Amino acid sequence: MTIACVSTLPDVLSSVNAVACYKDALALLGTATTYAELPPVLSNLLLSLGVGVVCFLLQVATGNYSHVDRLWSLVPVAYAWNYLLVGYSRGLGIDTRMSVLVGIITLWGLRLTYNFYRRGGYSWTGEDYRWEFVRSVVPNPVLWHLFSFSFIAMYQNILLSILTCPLHMVFNAWVAGNVSWSVWDSVLALALLGLLGLETTADQQQWTFQEAKWAQLKAGKTLAQLPPPFNLGFCTTGLFAYSRHPNFFAEISIWWVVYSFSVVACGSHNWTLVGALLLHLLFQGSTRLTEYLTIQKYPKYATYQKLVSMLLPMATPVANLHEKSTKNLHAASWTSVLFSVPSDSS
Repeated sequence: MTIACVSTLPDVLSSVNAVACYKDALALLGTATTYAELPPVLSNLLLSLGVGVVCFLLQVATGNYSHVDRLWSLVPVAYAWNYLLVGYSRGLGIDTRMSVLVGIITLWGLRLTYNFYRRGGYSWTGEDYRWEFVRSVVPNPVLWHLFSFSFIAMYQNILLSILTCPLHMVFNAWVAGNVSWSVWDSVLALALLGLLGLETTADQQQWTFQEAKWAQLKAGKTLAQLPPPFNLGFCTTGLFAYSRHPNFFAEISIWWVVYSFSVVACGSHNWTLVGALLLHLLFQGSTRLTEYLTIQKYPKYATYQKLVSMLLPMATPVANLHEKSTKNLHAASWTSVLFSVPSDSS
């Protein structure tokens, strides 16, 4: 038995198909007696609901709202592997498309987990600084707990499940025997690896900059006493000369490419684009919040906003002067030109 909502994008917008999908899902829950009989798209959703409830209880018990953050790089990998394991438990042969996609998502998770770990993200008491600001915006405890449950715990966990729904279309093609690897699969796999490389490079550049900056601050210098570009307080070199958030651009793009695998698998656009779209919207909102808080701490960031694209990497005055400074000019001179920051600090 299959779920009725696995067809084209217009179908998911139809109330008739939505009801059919809901009925089929309930029927499967009532009749499935083994792990292999339950479609992974459904078992993943059920797992995400359970994880969401656990996260909410932890939020209430600890007053810490970064428990979902700690799972962000882990649960999508588990959901991806679920598709592969269900296929094998049904006795299906090896599917190159599914195997490659699950493998690359696993690499994505390992990379993101390491980056989060080295920033202290898995400290039990650590919390994303943005939640403190959000709590100040929602001071009413009842409203805050409603927000904590509905958005922080449940919505984000469901989103992490929906992100991997393109694998549902790949899984259906696998079950149907449509497992031939195409040129487009190769192009998309290379695109995913390239985006992982871009995200890794951006995160490393950010890490290197912040480590160098904080080493000087801990040595007793003030921000104004640091040499450029560290006296700005934020990274504007490397990939950050072309985009204010090149790592975010890569992250969003990764999931659009994952969705594209589903298009290749089923031959048309389909409802599983919802995950990439919702993630894109989430990043639009969270990035603006991040930048609002950054400007409060580093006023020169407002100038950076005017000069450099938020997400899409492109040629900018910062990039042009940075390239010149590394070839012909004093290495610090371009920050003085663009940000009115002295290039010779004591």
